[in-house]
Amino acid sequence: MNSRYLVLAPLLLAGVAAAQRTQPGVPASVWAQLPAEIPTAVLPTPDVAQLMLEDEARGHRPLRYGEVLEAQYDCDEYGLWDEAPDGSFVWRMRLHSAGAFSLGVVFDEFVLSPGEQVFLYDEAQENVLGAYTELNNQPNGQLGVEPFPGDTLVVEFVRQSWVTTPAALSIGTVTHDYRNVTSPTHFVGGSCLIGINCPQGANYQDEKRGVFRTLANGSLCSAALINNTNNDGTPYFLTAEHCGNMTNGTFAFNFEATNCSTSGGSTSQSISGATLLAADSSRDSQLYRMNANVPSGYAPYFLGWNRTNSSIGGTIVTIGHGGGNAKNMAVANGASTSGFNDWIVDWTDGYIIGGNSGGPLLDPSGRVIGPACCVNNFTCGSQVAWYGRFGRFWNADNLEQWLAPTGTAPTTLDGYDPANGPGPGSLDLIAVTPAVIPCLIPGTDKTIVLSGTGFTPQTQVAVNGVTQATIPANVQYVSSTEMRLDMPQVDSLGFATISVTDGTASDMLGVLVQAPTTPQLQTGNGDAGNLILAFSGLDLKYAGTPGDLHLVVYSTSSAPSDAPGIVSLLLGANFTNVPQVGVFAIPARGWDELNLPVSSVGFILTIYSQSVNLGSSSPLNFPLETSNLQEFQML
Repeated sequence: MNSRYLVLAPLLLAGVAAAQRTQPGVPASVWAQLPAEIPTAVLPTPDVAQLMLEDEARGHRPLRYGEVLEAQYDCDEYGLWDEAPDGSFVWRMRLHSAGAFSLGVVFDEFVLSPGEQVFLYDEAQENVLGAYTELNNQPNGQLGVEPFPGDTLVVEFVRQSWVTTPAALSIGTVTHDYRNVTSPTHFVGGSCLIGINCPQGANYQDEKRGVFRTLANGSLCSAALINNTNNDGTPYFLTAEHCGNMTNGTFAFNFEATNCSTSGGSTSQSISGATLLAADSSRDSQLYRMNANVPSGYAPYFLGWNRTNSSIGGTIVTIGHGGGNAKNMAVANGASTSGFNDWIVDWTDGYIIGGNSGGPLLDPSGRVIGPACCVNNFTCGSQVAWYGRFGRFWNADNLEQWLAPTGTAPTTLDGYDPANGPGPGSLDLIAVTPAVIPCLIPGTDKTIVLSGTGFTPQTQVAVNGVTQATIPANVQYVSSTEMRLDMPQVDSLGFATISVTDGTASDMLGVLVQAPTTPQLQTGNGDAGNLILAFSGLDLKYAGTPGDLHLVVYSTSSAPSDAPGIVSLLLGANFTNVPQVGVFAIPARGWDELNLPVSSVGFILTIYSQSVNLGSSSPLNFPLETSNLQEFQML
């Protein structure tokens, strides 16, 4: 790790154009002085005029914002590999599709191991997405990345030298955005759209939190989180079948204006990836489970449902992202059945347009009765809309197995709000501080602060799957939003997974474990002057760059030893008192330990220890690096 890494990290993270949950990291191209020239893949520029005509003819069903271009760039066959000064290997390539407002990358192979990171950035490195790590691995071995602004981006893949698994990264498709999904006011809209925070939305402020925007396969739709009889926050969601496959989709929550408008708002709260459970073209409906829990910081609401197949009277509403804009709604006086599979709705206030597809239709109690399918026209005041019937979808596709796992299948189910009390699903791990640590931290202050919500004194903390003990206390409950962890020694560099669990809810984040920038040494527990009993032997831990050799020395004198241009020690009385313990190699995990038998000395003797980095090759690189000084008392 380079010292510039830590200096530049806050600057780069401040410029991130992203929201998908990523881990700390800085592209190697920032600090490793890699060659500026890299291969460029020039992708086709689609015929935008023709695409626009096709969109109009299809009635924006669904709203297409981009043309999906086949890419198929495997890191073993394309791009450029370089070796960074720290020994890591870096693969880069540039993607360009002229005129695109943004580029959306889908990796058709994305299986990262600890010690591997992926970044996307522009050539000026003003916008950076990443680091994506093994924590972003999806069940299907793929990953969709949110649209990156501009028509050019660089993909960078970093592999630490100690990673032994084969590289598994391949770019499958790139979506050329021709409508500007990063600035949705460019999309088709309409004066008849009603913002969700207009007076008509006053009674739907809970339900709106369950509706989100989807981007998948170049199309933009709406969807809704949906509750199950366990009321446990399992991230099931309902959308329209015609919106296409959402497996590699990205999902933006709380994209809405703060006032009565359908413009403005932020798409910063997003997650990606889902698993298809059921799809039904006859009911234009599909059910998914997101691959990650929705963070409680997004304030999700899981909408209730109504399986009735009889006409519904009273005020009903729909909520969605018409035109790709901030959240909007429409209001009707009841819904009648149309044929066997559809609801038919005649709006009394507002209407829906492209982008509303998949958005939920809600009964007078705010329960979902189906997703948006089709309309007769886009004329304000005369639009008739059709929605798939949730009850028919339930019966035809056995939704009971997911949405009524308790064994009872009520006709109606109310929504579930994790924010109301500390029930299941409210636990959220938001940040781990520090986010980057060396693999060996001499001393006893190894505190990692966990910030989040829903913590209780019973919340368990695990590191790489190993639950940390509360007695002796290396886990401390501070408050419902903070816990403290005495970070244990881990056995590999890369991301260590910190997880919190409480009942049926859990969440996790990673802390990046790096080799230290300079050699590190620890005796005993690392405290200055700690007492070592002669019969137990001397415990030493030493750390540095994997592959380097470290010479460990000790002395009874803290007077320095200096050989100008060769090495400077903080012990040894000008090299007159410097016994050598031995030369030891740094393994792949970045640290190792040894125990030295010592003879009983019969009294307390102060001993000082240090290590010297001999490097990994010949000749030696002078002056030699030295570690911190450790002091202990031998009894």
